[in-house]
Amino acid sequence: MTRFALIMAWRETRAAWRHFFYFLTCIAIGVGALVAVSLFSSHLELAVTKEARGLLGGDLEVRLSRRLSATALATINALGERQIAMTHVSELIGMAAQITGAQTDGQPSQIVELKAVESDYPFYGTLRLEPDRPLWELLQPRTAGCPATRCWGAVVQESLLIRMGLAVGQPLTIGQATFLITGVVRTEPDRMANAFSLGPRVLVGQDALLATDLVKLGSRIRERYLLKTPGTMPIEPLLYELRGRLANESARVSTYRDAQPQLKQFLEQLTRYLGLIGLTALFVGGMGVATSIRAFLREKLVTIAILKTVGADSSTIIRTYAAQALFLGLTGSLAGLALGLALERSVPWMLASWFASD
Repeated sequence: MTRFALIMAWRETRAAWRHFFYFLTCIAIGVGALVAVSLFSSHLELAVTKEARGLLGGDLEVRLSRRLSATALATINALGERQIAMTHVSELIGMAAQITGAQTDGQPSQIVELKAVESDYPFYGTLRLEPDRPLWELLQPRTAGCPATRCWGAVVQESLLIRMGLAVGQPLTIGQATFLITGVVRTEPDRMANAFSLGPRVLVGQDALLATDLVKLGSRIRERYLLKTPGTMPIEPLLYELRGRLANESARVSTYRDAQPQLKQFLEQLTRYLGLIGLTALFVGGMGVATSIRAFLREKLVTIAILKTVGADSSTIIRTYAAQALFLGLTGSLAGLALGLALERSVPWMLASWFASD
């Protein structure tokens, strides 16, 4: 009877395959949505984990809203004896202004996000500049083209040039220091792109930041001390050690695994939202499947009656249509799997092409 049920299921499916198009479409869309969301979330998590060091800029970060005390700074500098490299990054808000008497079509001043770095920045990731030269070479002091006694090099975002009507090679002032624009920064490895920004980015050296005289008592500044550990050194013991030794500094010590908490929170929320969309699509598809099967069985009442007349028992009829539903469900699931794989591969490519065109 099982062989008879399979043969009947195949004949019923082959004879009425047009009626099952909606059935297969509902299953394929629901399964495809779940597969695409699951793969997208997994690959996104792997990508963030892979680039975590670049998102932070180091293996560990010591962050606080003021300069470290001499004792705490000596503690961090002493880590060099254990082959642990350290670089200092300062971030604050400043005001860039044109040189007095400059004739440009842009605005005379602009709020900027000032970032002061040292020569070994960045430890991880790629800092893309234009022209393609080492950052520290572009930040060196210079006199050629400088309207003051001494000018510092500065690398800026292109939006600053547009707003102030400046070009590479022209000067501007920030605080008490004069800078020559030596390049344009395209990407920073340790800066998450977001919709909110107080102003264009300006990269300078730590010595240049001191020359601006912007860092004073009560200044709103974010100090970051990035550490790079040897490849064989475990990070967790060093993390707990620094948290204990810097407890009096109110410093936040974190590893690259905790980099960009706002980005991780956004990705988690995005994953939940996409998962909800996938489940909703599967639920709606399930309703469509139930409607299709019910309508099909109503049309087959005469056939079922004939089968009962010629001696088919209820279990045989149930196995027949259960086998048919199982076959169609498997076919729709495989189609959904293929659809999900196609979406997972095509959507990132489409997004990349759209952003590239913008």
